[in-house]
Amino acid sequence: MVRSRIGRPRRLVAGVMLLGLAIGGACLGGRLGPEPEVATMLLLFPGNDTVFVDIGSGDITSGPIETFSDADFTAEFFADDGTPDSRVTEQRFRLDVTPANTGIVTFTRGSAFSGTLHKVATGSTQIAVALVNIAESRNLFLFNIPVNVN
Repeated sequence: MVRSRIGRPRRLVAGVMLLGLAIGGACLGGRLGPEPEVATMLLLFPGNDTVFVDIGSGDITSGPIETFSDADFTAEFFADDGTPDSRVTEQRFRLDVTPANTGIVTFTRGSAFSGTLHKVATGSTQIAVALVNIAESRNLFLFNIPVNVN
């Protein structure tokens, strides 16, 4: 009888330890790791028009955005080595676009990483572009990109 009381707690402790490992392993396995360190954001417009944003320096090349009418665009995110950052997914992030002057241009979201700039009037303004962590409602970065509407 003494033997069974000693055996049960050992089995119970071993079972609890295995359960803890299984739960801990499941939590770690589902985690995607630390926040992505996006090096470059590309805004792709129709007809080979691409705006490059260097996240580290804030340099915007191939800008400003030039549009004559409504313009659809998508965003892509790249790591330091130039490969797409697979951690930036529509399930975890979204791109928020806010025009500085809605009397010149407005924005309609198409998906987490796409949308349309709508021409309201001719003029120049900026759009604030932020990559947002959805779960934390936190910006990873925010840049103002000039827009010329002709």
